[in-house]
Amino acid sequence: MAYRDLAPGTEIVVSGSTSNLGPGFDALSVAVTVYLRLRVLDVRPKDPAWLDMHFPGGAPTGENRVAMGFRAAQTRFEDPVPGLSVEIESDIPMRAGLGSSAAATVAGMRLYEAATRPRDVGDLMVIASKIEGHPDNAAAALLGGITL
Repeated sequence: MAYRDLAPGTEIVVSGSTSNLGPGFDALSVAVTVYLRLRVLDVRPKDPAWLDMHFPGGAPTGENRVAMGFRAAQTRFEDPVPGLSVEIESDIPMRAGLGSSAAATVAGMRLYEAATRPRDVGDLMVIASKIEGHPDNAAAALLGGITL
């Protein structure tokens, strides 16, 4: 089975975001300069069910949105992926309105994309919005810049 050339050391960086922008509340969002970084540690083509995540700064409390984003993309697109081990570090404060869950969701989807093939951003936006419950922070995390 052929996979995209994903190697240890590959890094995925996703920005935090805010959607608390005055009268554009929950409609406008903007990427901010705090980041979640995901680094591939190991790729195992012969162990496709393996998804191992390391959080040097401490594991997330509650749902692991990186895993949710990865698995949701895998379910939607159905392309096979190799087994992966990744390290995830984030300087996006949790529960501070800076899109930490959206960044994690997008990082998981981008990891799936890196292991398979590029995807249409609209398809990724649908997945992220479904997981997040709304598109505001997910749009800025996925697209960068300011979004409406």
